[in-house]
Amino acid sequence: DERSGEYFLHMFSRKQPDLNWENPEVRQAVYAMMRWWVERGVDGCEVLSLADAGRLSLHRSDIDLSAACAQLLSTYAGRIADHKVRAEYRTDIVPVHANADPDRINQILSNLIENALRYAASGEWLEIAVHRHDDKAVLTVTDRGPGLPEDVVAHLFERFHRTDLSRSRETGGSGLGLAIVQTLVIQQGGEVTAERPAEGGTRFRVALPAA
Repeated sequence: DERSGEYFLHMFSRKQPDLNWENPEVRQAVYAMMRWWVERGVDGCEVLSLADAGRLSLHRSDIDLSAACAQLLSTYAGRIADHKVRAEYRTDIVPVHANADPDRINQILSNLIENALRYAASGEWLEIAVHRHDDKAVLTVTDRGPGLPEDVVAHLFERFHRTDLSRSRETGGSGLGLAIVQTLVIQQGGEVTAERPAEGGTRFRVALPAA
């Protein structure tokens, strides 16, 4: 509710005092993060079930993907620092626009960042990048964690899939996070893949229709 949202905003502003908390875009990004945290426990299954039934709510429009990702990353600065991870952000000189639902984009990126912090913080580095490629707006999230075997990558987006690396109940994962990412991306006409960069770690690539 609104009171809970204001309390979350207040607590978050104490960790991120340098952000302009009167800026509506900042508040929208934080509220989106709050909704994602509140919903992730029970709404994850609901997102998947609604998508399966063809009833998932989407409000797609022309959004500045570069700005949206930069804004959400800034709200995560304190949490990323708490994990002793250095985050970098790259984007094209010209803003990259996508035809997407801004709240679902926040869910996608939040989930990918959380995934990196949970399983790849040992690499101490995280890169979020946005660029235009042909008719696609592309978002990548790259870490320098332990990486994943090829056979694991092939099944990474399956529901309740886990690996024997660090993906256990002790790390707090539900086994649904990446399945939700894939569902939200596909529902918006895009695709998501995972790959092993030559330099190590894992890279997630989200390609959405450009606007």
